[in-house]
Amino acid sequence: MAVLFYGVPHIFAKNLKATWRAVGYATAQDRLWQMELHRRTALGTLAEIQGPSALAGDVQARALFGPQSFRRSEFLAASKETKKIFR
Repeated sequence: MAVLFYGVPHIFAKNLKATWRAVGYATAQDRLWQMELHRRTALGTLAEIQGPSALAGDVQARALFGPQSFRRSEFLAASKETKKIFR
């Protein structure tokens, strides 16, 4: 459950799955655009919406995080708890 106290979201949950679900919900309420920017930054596709000024960052992100096949193998090798967080 995500509750606002003085405009600041506070998360209360019974388990890890519920915690991350509430974090996603609270973030999406006000910052869906920011989640999209973070996703594009990590994937190296930010220049698609921000233009050529973001190209250098995209090149760096792709070099650091590799192609989707690499990211998938890293995810599959992660702990159960880490996989729960990302799901």
